[in-house]
Amino acid sequence: IDNCLSSKKGVIRGQVTCNRVDYSGRCVIVPGTGLCTDEVEMPYAMGVELMRPLLINQLSKTKGISAREANYQVDNALRKYDKGIWLLMNYIFQNSKNPPMCIVQRSPSLLQEYIRLMRIKSIKADVADLTLNVPVAILDLII
Repeated sequence: IDNCLSSKKGVIRGQVTCNRVDYSGRCVIVPGTGLCTDEVEMPYAMGVELMRPLLINQLSKTKGISAREANYQVDNALRKYDKGIWLLMNYIFQNSKNPPMCIVQRSPSLLQEYIRLMRIKSIKADVADLTLNVPVAILDLII
């Protein structure tokens, strides 16, 4: 079972994602308040890194700057909290026709309940907080 789940030809990569995963991250799962059963709150640094292409595109369009300048701004946002970047990320999440989703997986993924496809509700403003908030209702199922 361990070989099937952990190898590059394993169940998760072959059956769940069906292709290469371009963006992934790790964080501690903690209970969150005010979340629906299919929502998560993502840490600031993870949100900036995972949304880098969208942020660069939006910054280029809205501020009329080059992609290189926008990338520099996103790099700075990773080092130091940028309220403008945080507001832009949350705006993208809340106004998207197809809300951004993430797969929340508890390893080892032996049961179906350990893997959840969840909607990213918002990005947390606290840069020091590196935890992923999930609804209390499903916490017992994935931990």
